[in-house]
Amino acid sequence: MLAWATLFGSQFYTTFVAGIAMFKTLPRQTFRDVQEVLFPAYFQLSTLALALMAVLAPLAFSVTQQQWYLLGAAGIATLLNLFWLEPATTTVMKLRAELEKMSDAASTGIYPEGKAAQMKRFGADFGKFHGLSSVANLVALCAAIAYGWSL
Repeated sequence: MLAWATLFGSQFYTTFVAGIAMFKTLPRQTFRDVQEVLFPAYFQLSTLALALMAVLAPLAFSVTQQQWYLLGAAGIATLLNLFWLEPATTTVMKLRAELEKMSDAASTGIYPEGKAAQMKRFGADFGKFHGLSSVANLVALCAAIAYGWSL
């Protein structure tokens, strides 16, 4: 139960409280810097909690097939975020920030010749990876809620 509470609590807080509050209040660069540190730790904690649940739950009670599916779905979604989606999102975010910094476009909105198309591509890539990461995070959250409900 402690592993599940840790998983669900961190998922809910990071998704619906901390992330939204930081987005609304922090300057863009500061928000990026915090997210770059926060999300790998968040996905590592989620992976650890899910692993503990998979190992310890059968010792405490009879785990149903549905509960294994829920743990598996949450685990796959979390591992996708940990090893692929979050790193890809962060990489594109850094490249976009470097381009803005180089061209001073963050304050002017004007990009040097040939850089506007690159910025547009970074924006599209960021949107794709961030969207997939958000969906994977919501899958993991829903699976954790359903798992907790099944207890």
